[in-house]
Amino acid sequence: MLISIRDELVPQKGHLFGSACATPKLSTRNRRSPMMSTKKKKLPAHSRGSGNIFADLGLANAQEHQLKAALVVQLKRLMAEREITQTEAARLVGVKQPNLSRMLRGQFRLVSVVKLLRMLTAFRQDVEITVKPHRKRGRAGRITLFRPESCRKGESS
Repeated sequence: MLISIRDELVPQKGHLFGSACATPKLSTRNRRSPMMSTKKKKLPAHSRGSGNIFADLGLANAQEHQLKAALVVQLKRLMAEREITQTEAARLVGVKQPNLSRMLRGQFRLVSVVKLLRMLTAFRQDVEITVKPHRKRGRAGRITLFRPESCRKGESS
């Protein structure tokens, strides 16, 4: 509901000179904003994503990019949990602050997965790598980052 001011004035109670001490009268009529529409808009043609934006964009090494992105998200989460600055985090993981900043903003092509894993261990995180056969025969394996349930709830060990 939008409130609009009308041109007419209403005298305030207790004043002898109604128009001199008048206040604008407020209207509480329902008005539709041009942005508010009750019609459902049709979505442009689209398709469901694969779960890996890098693969959807057709980039080479999409799984590696997805893994790096997930590891960077973990680093950023750890920095936020510990309430440390980029400068402090850069000192902790052994990189320069501008490089850490670029990495946290998604420019992690020049950083290896191994370097990101070492950064996580600098934050006193255990990193486990499991290799097992892929469930679907004839298909390439996949790379997945798994966070235990206890980490998702914010618990620390």
